[in-house]
Amino acid sequence: MDKRKTILVVGDVANSIGFDIVCKFINAGFSVKAPEKFTTKIDGNLVGPLSQMDFWSGATVIEENNNFTEIEYDPGNKTKLKELISDCYSVVYLTSNVSEYSGINLKRDDSVTYEPLMSIIDIAKTGGVRQFVWVSFFIMCHNGESLHAKEDVDIKKMTSCHPDYHISFDKYFKKIATDQFEFIKLQAGPSSKCFRWARQGLEMTTIINDTTNKRKTILIGNNKQVRPIRPDNDIMLLNKSRLSEESERFECRIAEFQIKGIFDLCLFYLEHFAFEINEKNRFYRMLYKGILKRFYLGRFLADFLRNPRVPFLGRLKPIGRLFDVSMMMLFLELWPEQVYRFSTRKLLPNKFERYNRHNRPSIPFELIKERSSDIPRSDEINIVLRGSSFDISQIENLNGPIYLINFSNPIEIKRDVIYLEQSIENVHAMLKFGLSVCHVEVHRVAENGETFPPDSYSKLRWYEKLFDNPNMTRIAIAENICRPFKLPLPSSWRPAGAGLNSICALSYFADKINVYGFDFYLESSPDAMSYRKLFSNLYKYKLDVFRSKLHFECALINFFYGYHLSKLDNINIHGYMGQLSRHEKLIQKIERVLFQ
Repeated sequence: MDKRKTILVVGDVANSIGFDIVCKFINAGFSVKAPEKFTTKIDGNLVGPLSQMDFWSGATVIEENNNFTEIEYDPGNKTKLKELISDCYSVVYLTSNVSEYSGINLKRDDSVTYEPLMSIIDIAKTGGVRQFVWVSFFIMCHNGESLHAKEDVDIKKMTSCHPDYHISFDKYFKKIATDQFEFIKLQAGPSSKCFRWARQGLEMTTIINDTTNKRKTILIGNNKQVRPIRPDNDIMLLNKSRLSEESERFECRIAEFQIKGIFDLCLFYLEHFAFEINEKNRFYRMLYKGILKRFYLGRFLADFLRNPRVPFLGRLKPIGRLFDVSMMMLFLELWPEQVYRFSTRKLLPNKFERYNRHNRPSIPFELIKERSSDIPRSDEINIVLRGSSFDISQIENLNGPIYLINFSNPIEIKRDVIYLEQSIENVHAMLKFGLSVCHVEVHRVAENGETFPPDSYSKLRWYEKLFDNPNMTRIAIAENICRPFKLPLPSSWRPAGAGLNSICALSYFADKINVYGFDFYLESSPDAMSYRKLFSNLYKYKLDVFRSKLHFECALINFFYGYHLSKLDNINIHGYMGQLSRHEKLIQKIERVLFQ
């Protein structure tokens, strides 16, 4: 690989942010060296279409990527650092500028520790590194009571950790920068006197020899594109500041578009010399300013110009999906048996694949005992999903074992809980944190009775090794929503979703099941909805187009089985999927889609 594509990524930024940046560099074709803490994504809350799209396109298992090298990073071990940097063209150092608001008291020392950064800078310069990029992310800490996504905050009420921290670095950078060792600094922060999540500032500084160029721009995003950062072991404040004991309950958040904006600028600098941007090439300067001033428009145009394929075909895909959904909703009203014809990814059963409605199984998944762990049967268990109908603060009041579904960002709880996950990446990450995890492995069934797990599992060399961990269990289930597939297996499957899969899997290990938060994205009870309002809630545009284009098909399956599972004596569904009894008309139409 070209040496210009070899980079070292280190720093003291939150682990989840470092993971995102490393994944983005790998996907951009770079050979990346990074410490172990940047190889795991434990922060799985994805908010907003862009972050969801990033997840589906960039969910890389870093340990299995040939362009990634995991390193042991010790800034005090200069011999090891020299060895790591010897073949790197660039070094990217990630840190964060944490600001406080609303009663958060950050304890600070009077001095700032520069040694880790200074050490790697000195070694990078003597080791032949050409570019050193220093990135500072802006993270907001607050107590969750008075700061909301749409609220403007007076900057005077916010205190940045050591404002002289960055100024001191600028002076140091200027002393040692040369035409063969250039510094690039990207520092995020509030854009004006009033802080807004959807509008954040970014200052760019390039230092070559004695020349310093500074520019400021505005990153504009969406209020919903904000995600939490785990404060306990996933974030380090500047100069090792620690939160006071009085402020244990607080939230740290970062805007997704800030991460994307900083990465794009970092990538732009790494692909072009800073002096080209600053002095020599007018085209680079114009493109540089265009991308920054109108970030999303600039990003779209840059991707458009670099795409060698047919330019407009990819942009029409959302339109095609909307047409398919419109036709499925129309035929659901007029002729439900024909809805499957318009499924974009052919995920609904055709007339030859459907069970007879009178002979359909009550539990749409069968247990595969030989691939499942030996889990003792319980009299009663509680299953908790992330739906809005359940107040998570009441989880301590539940009696019996508790299983949490899709809580890829673990919660603080005094009781022992088990996390149910279908994502192998999330399972791997949780095990590193010592959590009890149960992996639900969903198989497809061929007409000869053979079962097939997802192809991606067999490609992971370390998958079976996970079960050597005493905190790891597995429940393997076979899909039984429709008749078995004919060989060779098609690429389609039945999109039941993690919630329904997990409920059915656990039904084989308990006499009674209480299900909380099973809402399938409904924000209010169906009991209070008219037929038309509930019908319109079968489809969520952002959850569909910006993810996997299967939300409507998945909704049909979850509404149908949520209704029928709630009728079983041993399953109590306390979420909105258990409150569909007023809408038998809609359920009957969905039944005609799935069964004969």
